[in-house]
Amino acid sequence: MTAILIKFQDKLKRHNYFLSCVLVIILIINNIQTIQGQKTIPSFQAVDLHDMTVNFPDDVKGKKTLMAFAFSQKAQENLESWIEPVYYEFIDENSLASLVYDVNVYLVIVFTKVNSAFRQKVRSNLKENVLKEFYGNIVLCEESAGYIFFETDENQSEILTVYALDTNAEVKETVTGRFTEKKMELISAKLEID
Repeated sequence: MTAILIKFQDKLKRHNYFLSCVLVIILIINNIQTIQGQKTIPSFQAVDLHDMTVNFPDDVKGKKTLMAFAFSQKAQENLESWIEPVYYEFIDENSLASLVYDVNVYLVIVFTKVNSAFRQKVRSNLKENVLKEFYGNIVLCEESAGYIFFETDENQSEILTVYALDTNAEVKETVTGRFTEKKMELISAKLEID
C-alpha cells in the first residue's frame, strides 16, 4: 500500500509541476475588481476540462466552495505548495477528510484577450498531462465573461489567492501566498460541514 501511495504522490507531483508551469505562463489579468465590500463573488462563466460550463456564483450555491486564483509568474511556487494539500483535504473521496468536508473546489484560469488564442492549446496540454480526477476542478474562462476579483494591492497581484465561500457563495475567508498549516486551518474552518 505504501508503494502505491508513493507512486501516486510522485505522479501527482509531476502533473502538478506541469500544471503550475502552464498556469504561470497564461495567468495575467488586466481588469481587476476588488473583493472588498463584496459579499458574493461576481458573476462569470467558465468551462472545465470535461467541457462542462460552470456559472459562478449560481452553480456553486448550495455547497461550500474553495476557489483559487493565480495570475502571475511569481504565483508558481504558491500554487505548487497548495495543490497536494488541497487534493488530500478536499478532493480525495477516500480520505478521512471526506467525512468533514463536502465542498466544490475550483482552480480558475483566466485568459485575457491577448492570450485567449492560446486557450485551446493550453486546454489540450492540460487534458494530456493532468489527472482526470482534476478535470472538474480546473476551469477556464476569458476575462470578457465577467470580471474576476482580487485584492488589488500591487504586491498581491503576484501571489496565489484562495477564497472560502459559504453555501450562498459569500466570501467567508481569504488567504494569499504559499501554503501553510495556519492558512489551511483558516480556510478549512469555513468549509466544514455544518
